[in-house]
Amino acid sequence: MLKDQIGIVTVLYKSKNVFKGFVNSICIQDYTNFELYCIDNDFNQTDSVYYLKILNDKLKNKNYHYLPQNKNIGVAAGNNIGINYALSDSCEYILLSNNDIEFYETTLFSDLITLNKEYKIIAPKILYFNTSNIWYRGGHFGFFREVIHENINKKDNFDSKEFITKYAPTCFVMIKNDVFEKIGNMDEKYFVYSDDSDFMYRAFKNNINILCTPKYAIFHKVSVSTGLNSPFSIYYGTRNCLYFRKKNRSRINFITYFIYMLLKSILKTFYLNSKQSKSMWLGIFDFFKM
Repeated sequence: MLKDQIGIVTVLYKSKNVFKGFVNSICIQDYTNFELYCIDNDFNQTDSVYYLKILNDKLKNKNYHYLPQNKNIGVAAGNNIGINYALSDSCEYILLSNNDIEFYETTLFSDLITLNKEYKIIAPKILYFNTSNIWYRGGHFGFFREVIHENINKKDNFDSKEFITKYAPTCFVMIKNDVFEKIGNMDEKYFVYSDDSDFMYRAFKNNINILCTPKYAIFHKVSVSTGLNSPFSIYYGTRNCLYFRKKNRSRINFITYFIYMLLKSILKTFYLNSKQSKSMWLGIFDFFKM
């Protein structure tokens, strides 16, 4: 094992407009004991050349691995490729990160490692990009909602005291390598969305504490690659919520939630456009085929 080495894992997909800011954030860190694993799901030759040029220019041909795929294998499977590479390279910490984020504290990596020596999973607060509005500052699992982000959309006027929480999104979270040995990797059936909820729920059930440290801020360009309320996001959001419930929650919880979702979907049909509505119902139908 390489002491205190970080394996940074990011999955590229329609990332060209955000990738440079992400790499810049890594390059300003005072901590350089890391390997960056870029899994490219875009399989676009023009974009691939762009990504490689940024990596070569910024990282000087060191500390990164560019791993192109011949199709879009999904975020969960992409993360697993990076996780497995990092573990095989004996990285002690795995940092799962979207590339639609930026961060500006130069000591972020080194400070997170210090915290990670006591806690297995560490997540900073996450703000909407170019705002002081909270996207993530702790979270928990709900009955009718898969995950509840605490204080979402509120102004970041809270103190910076660290606290234990039950959920952290994988758009930026540092995980000790032995966590994967205990609870496994990401469930690739999700493809995208809810795979982080599933992973953190397994951590929660195995009594692995998650520390949220609001002292540090990550700025997130939310849904930049998939789009808010796009047919794509509606399909996977609908399908995966059902899969998460069926896999992880009690039978009564799943049945109650399924009835709730059906009623909600019927109401949504009246104000969604035809493509959105079709994607929603297809997500419900395809859940039963999983």
